[in-house]
Amino acid sequence: MGASNSGILSKLLQRKWRAWLVLALFVGSALVGWRLWPHLALAEGVAPPLAGTMVDGAVFDLKRETGKPVLVYFWASWCPECHVQQSVIDSLTRDNTVVTVAMQSGAEPEVRKYLGQNGLRWRVLNDIDGAITKAWAVRGVPVMFIVDGQGNMRFRKPGISSVMSMRVRLWFAEHF
Repeated sequence: MGASNSGILSKLLQRKWRAWLVLALFVGSALVGWRLWPHLALAEGVAPPLAGTMVDGAVFDLKRETGKPVLVYFWASWCPECHVQQSVIDSLTRDNTVVTVAMQSGAEPEVRKYLGQNGLRWRVLNDIDGAITKAWAVRGVPVMFIVDGQGNMRFRKPGISSVMSMRVRLWFAEHF
């Protein structure tokens, strides 16, 4: 009787491990898909139009930014990852061409207030109606694009990134 009980127990444990393995594979696949989903649909190829009046009143047109790469950064005031990314973007604005796009962050006075409260001196297009976000196929924030001097997208990076990683990408976009 003891031998048959141990055989049954062994079969149950094997089934349990298989069930756990299937569950782990399913959860792992779902997490990978969840992280890749924003990246898969992002615009690629020639950069979509990016033009308008900045929140500071200056006029911007990506087509006029030729010769050097441009970092285009999509963010939102309510986004915790975007808050973490602020110092990276600040550092990059010191010696690179950077334009940011505020998504779902309120009217221009609200965006200016947010920038002031956080000590940010970014060039910001406020995408109040979502037209820019739609053209660039952005589904979530933060997202960074590097557009080379000829207007082609060279890198697309959802999520947070380090200063060094973005500097290397900007360098490659300029030299290769």
